[in-house]
Amino acid sequence: MFPFVPRAVAQKARTHQPTSTNHALPSVAATTSAPVRPAETTKRSADDAKGKAKATHAIIPDVDLAALLWLSLSDHSLWENVNLRRAFASADDGWIPISVLHQHSPYLARLNHTPPESTYLKALRAHASDLLEVRVRVSAPPKAAWYGSGPSSSPDELGGYELRRKDWRDALSRARNSTRHEWESRTVYMECIPLAHRLVPGIYHFATYLLGMTTSEQSLTTRIQAVSLPSHHLDRPGDVPKPKGFAFVTFADENDAARLAADWPWLPRHAPSPSHSDSSTHGDGALLAHDASKFGFRVLRKARWDELKEEYLSYRQRLLDQAAAKPSQSTSAQHAPAHRLSASADQRHFSLDGAQHTDAKPRSRGADPSPPGLSAEDGSRNALAQSPFGYASPFPPGCLVYVRNVHPETNKTTLRPLFGTHGFGASAAATSSALDYVDYSKGMNSCHLRLSAPRHAQALVSAFQARAIVQRQGLDDAGTVLPDDSPEEERAKAISTEIVQGTKEELYWSKVPDKVRREAVRKALVQMSSTSDDTTGEAAEDAAEDDGQGSKRKRKRRRKA
Repeated sequence: MFPFVPRAVAQKARTHQPTSTNHALPSVAATTSAPVRPAETTKRSADDAKGKAKATHAIIPDVDLAALLWLSLSDHSLWENVNLRRAFASADDGWIPISVLHQHSPYLARLNHTPPESTYLKALRAHASDLLEVRVRVSAPPKAAWYGSGPSSSPDELGGYELRRKDWRDALSRARNSTRHEWESRTVYMECIPLAHRLVPGIYHFATYLLGMTTSEQSLTTRIQAVSLPSHHLDRPGDVPKPKGFAFVTFADENDAARLAADWPWLPRHAPSPSHSDSSTHGDGALLAHDASKFGFRVLRKARWDELKEEYLSYRQRLLDQAAAKPSQSTSAQHAPAHRLSASADQRHFSLDGAQHTDAKPRSRGADPSPPGLSAEDGSRNALAQSPFGYASPFPPGCLVYVRNVHPETNKTTLRPLFGTHGFGASAAATSSALDYVDYSKGMNSCHLRLSAPRHAQALVSAFQARAIVQRQGLDDAGTVLPDDSPEEERAKAISTEIVQGTKEELYWSKVPDKVRREAVRKALVQMSSTSDDTTGEAAEDAAEDDGQGSKRKRKRRRKA
């Protein structure tokens, strides 16, 4: 008996055996396995990917890709995108290459992974055959491809696929005759969209199912013209908006926008959502309606959204004006000349418009006048000593500095030696003692500095006001001092500092943890006490020296007598 040999091993052994005659070929062909389909290979490769590779090269469903193609060629896209409309008008009978559409369409340009054109063909034939047409574009290769001379031709020159709308003439006419007011009247603002439908294709299908626009036979509809994601207030200028649960949806008919806004009114978030059990939606639409109610989905017309935006901006500007119109007494005293911080500094107060007023009560003759010629540091020290500042204070006043025009690519490690060198000298110990914390967020061109004492804050501001210092690179921890004759454009990029006081100072410290605030108050009190002790010690030493010199002079006079 022959030993049992597995089929795979037997097939491998047979393929390595040389075949001397042709009659052995059918047996080899009979044992070969069936070929793997391309779709299965693509699916398997996508499933094998992990982490970021799987998210980056995720396969887009055909129905979502067909929705993106329709949104790219909708009436609203042709009206809004001038370059796309020109390419559409100059095309041969409305046929546009998919590569050209990919360049002009914001929906296709934001895809993380560009699928091959054959994928577009498959998606169109499966889900958008009644809206769009597709054909193969074939062109003869140039002579350089035959003879191997010259640069190689691009894939667009050798062929590809072209598509067009079946009603491309009417669509182009409607796009040319539309107005902005018409499109905005058909636009709604959606908020609290369920998590599973926050991408652009998901929002498209979500809106169609809520209104019952699609059926099992027809998955796309022309009644939705555009889906746009507004930018978040934390996004930088030029960044691609990311899905965060809110979007603008534009319809072809104003009645659809009004119906959706009526079915999902703009109610407070804690208010119960209206019941949609008697809605005309069935199947998937009913499930989506349940998810929408669960997430607090609500819709607002674009006109009402613009009104609320104007109210918010005016309210925000009013708050900023009120904060700017209430400078504290210490802020006004900081900008006053040093010689005005003299004996009558404790009698003066400053109004909101900066005018000075003197107390009506005159100083009594028996009162001791303040020593003349106080410096700004001594004046601020006396002001803090007279103010109710102690361990129970919520924050140390006058220890916060706001900085502008730092490099956006810098970091806290670089900013600390930069401010320490120009504000307190090159000593690391002095910088560590004076500069308590650098409050900087990555990507910003401004920051806050917490100083350990008010005198350190004033010394830092004075140093940067005396010289124009520019941080040219993100890791520049030394800075560049601009000459006095430098142009104004370059001096405008210099680092500017100011002491934060008043309402802005209170708002900043209110966001700092209590433990950090108490430690900042303790450091400020220690710095103030050490400074006063040093001043008292110096005065005592000067008095002792004067007494010693006087006694020596008296002894000499006694000897002469």
